[in-house]
Amino acid sequence: MKSIRGLTLVFVLSFLLVPNAHAAHENAVDSAWLVTPVAVDGDITYSNEWSDANSIDIVLGTNYGRSPPFLETKIWVKNDATHIYFLICVKYEYLNYDLRDKAYIYYVIPDESRNIIFSDKTVTGQLGDTYDLFNYDGATWQHDLDGGGANDVEGMGHFDGIFYWFEIKKPLNSQDGIDWALGYGDTYGYADSPIDIDEHLCLGLHDKSEDYDVQAFIQITISPPDVKNIIPVGGTVEAIPEMEIIKPIILRVLVCSAIIILATLLARYIR
Repeated sequence: MKSIRGLTLVFVLSFLLVPNAHAAHENAVDSAWLVTPVAVDGDITYSNEWSDANSIDIVLGTNYGRSPPFLETKIWVKNDATHIYFLICVKYEYLNYDLRDKAYIYYVIPDESRNIIFSDKTVTGQLGDTYDLFNYDGATWQHDLDGGGANDVEGMGHFDGIFYWFEIKKPLNSQDGIDWALGYGDTYGYADSPIDIDEHLCLGLHDKSEDYDVQAFIQITISPPDVKNIIPVGGTVEAIPEMEIIKPIILRVLVCSAIIILATLLARYIR
């Protein structure tokens, strides 16, 4: 019995000491490091344009993806040193097609009282009309241009009779103080419900003729530079400081050492 209790305590200590992430997200995708450049024209311009991106199948719906109509959707994501790129494909009924329909991605951080402390929204229309928004108050958004920022979004889309296709390009960090600031290796979007107090990352389609939104919560992890195959596009890849590489290794060593020491002391106590 003592040995079982000892093993249980070691397991619990290991669980507490090793850094632990949030629970797995249903719509999680890792952005891939960009190798093939993207022509942001709302279409797959050449056969391998998105072959280097990671993708995920999701379902958009009203009421934050929980109510019909449900639209089958696939997204591809990749990033380089300066920008993140999205290809969005939404299966859509031809009879409801409207040139005014738009795709969007928004990022919102609430506090524990569900007050919004940060917000950023990217919108693209089919004809290349884009919007860079911030300062969401629960009902309306403000244009970055009105807050001293700039419209840093590039995008375009089209409807081929079966699918909407949208391409979006946005800086990882525009440094204007009101856009998101995405970092290598970091994960964004932990919420899967509108009442969650975790950060919200939501992808959607605004149906103009029906005047509603179909959307879903997603989670994205930004790719660090692929040292095996770096082909900088849209900027120069900065060297990663050596300490940034060593720190995670040191942390792992310290955690493992602490576990071994505690296990040894516990074994002596049980004897």
